[in-house]
Amino acid sequence: MKKWMVVPILIVALLLGLPNHATATETAKNDTVYVAGNPDLFPFEYYDTQLGSYQGILPELYKQISQTTGLEFVYIHPGMINQQNRLAKNGQVDLVSAYVRGEIEAAERELILLRYDGNTEICVAFTAITPGWVEEAIRSSLENLSAQQVLELSLRVPKPQPEQKLYWWAGIIGGVLLLIIAVLAAVLLWHRKARKKNDKIRFIDPLTGIGNQSYFENTFRHCITPANYALYYLSYISLDVQRIEQYLGILKAEEIQRYAADVLSQTAADEDFTARIGDGVFLLALQAPSEEAASIRVSEILEQLNRYEGTFLEEHRILFRAGVFGIDTANLPAETAVFNARQGYNAAAHNHCSYIFTDKALLNREATKIELQRKLLGALENHEFLLYMQLIVDRNERIIGAEALTRWQSREKGLLSPGAFIEPLKSAGLIDKLDFYILEETCKQLEQWSLTGKEHLWMSCNFTRLTVSRNDFAERFQNVLERYQFPHDCLIIELTEDSLMDNTTVAYRNILECKKMGCKIALDDLGSGYSSLQDLCDYPIDIIKIDRHILLKSTTTRGNALLQGLTKLGHDLDIKVLCEGVESETEKQRVCEAGCDYIQGFYYSRVLPRDEADLFYMRKQNA
Repeated sequence: MKKWMVVPILIVALLLGLPNHATATETAKNDTVYVAGNPDLFPFEYYDTQLGSYQGILPELYKQISQTTGLEFVYIHPGMINQQNRLAKNGQVDLVSAYVRGEIEAAERELILLRYDGNTEICVAFTAITPGWVEEAIRSSLENLSAQQVLELSLRVPKPQPEQKLYWWAGIIGGVLLLIIAVLAAVLLWHRKARKKNDKIRFIDPLTGIGNQSYFENTFRHCITPANYALYYLSYISLDVQRIEQYLGILKAEEIQRYAADVLSQTAADEDFTARIGDGVFLLALQAPSEEAASIRVSEILEQLNRYEGTFLEEHRILFRAGVFGIDTANLPAETAVFNARQGYNAAAHNHCSYIFTDKALLNREATKIELQRKLLGALENHEFLLYMQLIVDRNERIIGAEALTRWQSREKGLLSPGAFIEPLKSAGLIDKLDFYILEETCKQLEQWSLTGKEHLWMSCNFTRLTVSRNDFAERFQNVLERYQFPHDCLIIELTEDSLMDNTTVAYRNILECKKMGCKIALDDLGSGYSSLQDLCDYPIDIIKIDRHILLKSTTTRGNALLQGLTKLGHDLDIKVLCEGVESETEKQRVCEAGCDYIQGFYYSRVLPRDEADLFYMRKQNA
């Protein structure tokens, strides 16, 4: 049969109707037949994205069979992705609809609907779970719709006797209609191919060629069903792309992600699916009979991922980690599954291990942390964080400035110290909000001091490495400074040593911008474990703050030599030296003997609220 005859013949078949089998299958009424549809076999069957359902010749036939037999045809997981092989293999459907023979591996009992081009056959198939009487009813109905029989019937239609001219025109009209149908079929075929190409692009990650987030969400929705959800485990696999880009460059980071995509594609089984949903972030949904089996598979995949060929320093080593979540609920939203798997990954990264399974205890802890983060965000918006200060003196015990600190006046738990909120703010990505909040309060205080004759007092304000490494740091910093009037050299930007260890290019640029604005730079906690003496040469440091741990060790000969050596080093580099944590007269004497310029600690001042700090200063001035 010619290809161009297929569409009109089947359309004729629809118009002729179906034989009535109601009597033979009366017991079949109200029974459901689950169907695996073909989204891309126009005009026999295709998925209409606008209608959200299967359309075409076979869906129409099923409607008519339903009317005559009482069977109800229900398509499983309708969508643009063809899942016929998987659904048939897993025994989730009764009927595999509209496919070219040879394309379905699990087709057991095929029924050929149409042959054309000599060797192309359009079929439907019944699976192992199809009840016999259901198969018989459907087979009986479809077998009576053979396109060859329809063609023979059309050829046996007797020629009309009256007015040959009328039938001559009817023949022309019929030919024109057939030509129109053929043209429409060609246009629809082109449209189908174009739509298929666009849909394919829409679901593909351009960097790696595997599925993207849209692909994952669509596949998750259609592949993970109430019948098989307990077999699936979702792995959230990631690495620190920003660190890779910093040390190795963007091209190498992209190469590593393509390598990861290849590994995941090669190790994925038929029922698995994988996607890249962000920079360095991959998802792998895999089937496993138990958590132990899933653990073995994830371990093997991570081992292969971390076997990336290349020679790197240990601190630059590529390291993929994973969080694994066992799907424990039918019809679970994809975003919830991803969130749960990501909590396992976060825990693995925090604990420096390869992977962690997300369980209820972990999710409960995460829920508690998220609730705390939500409260912290509300506290920032409601100005519940208060400015506290610890005053600083020079060698003559004159107050010359203060360090800006903060406390959280929680409505539920009262006054809380930084240990209760700094880490949750960091993990929530909100620490920059607190840093700039305290900067604003510090600038307000410096403006007030400037207006009340205390413009000589300076204040240091702490910034975390995460904040200083942000690309927009300098712009945000300048915006705050411009809202207040005070000598900018009274504001000291205090950086912990680890501030200079990550994203050094951005941090260095931001520090220089602060210097250009007239502010001074202090390096906090010198000697606390992140020391790099090179930083004292490379960065425009004005003040170094020696950590209390060094002061405590100064009771020994070597410890005292270290304290004096660090002080001399600072002075040789034209850097002022401040010693923190001075709590006694003896410690004060050792600090002064070492030559430190400034002293900070409980011996002179405890951490005080803003108003109390001002009163403390006034009492000292009047003493």
